[in-house]
Amino acid sequence: MKDIEKFVKGFTRFQQNYFSAEDSLYSELRNGQHPSTL
Repeated sequence: MKDIEKFVKGFTRFQQNYFSAEDSLYSELRNGQHPSTL
């Protein structure tokens, strides 16, 4: 059960610290990545 709690806390921390701060980046990534060299 501790692993699940650790995962949830880490996910919450990610959402608060990174996801909300980089909203435009994640909006673009949601549409998929299309590298030109592959």
